[in-house]
Amino acid sequence: MNIENGFFDDAERMVKFTTKFAILYFVTLNNYSNSGKTTKSWQAAFEALQ
Repeated sequence: MNIENGFFDDAERMVKFTTKFAILYFVTLNNYSNSGKTTKSWQAAFEALQ
């Protein structure tokens, strides 16, 4: 199941939420990759992947 198949009661809201999160994630990842600077929570997540 996914957003389009009715898994969520408010599919439009979930599309907006996931889109905003994806944009935030990629901007943050780009900043971290280029400068090594980000918030502590994102830094912990990125370092855990290494």
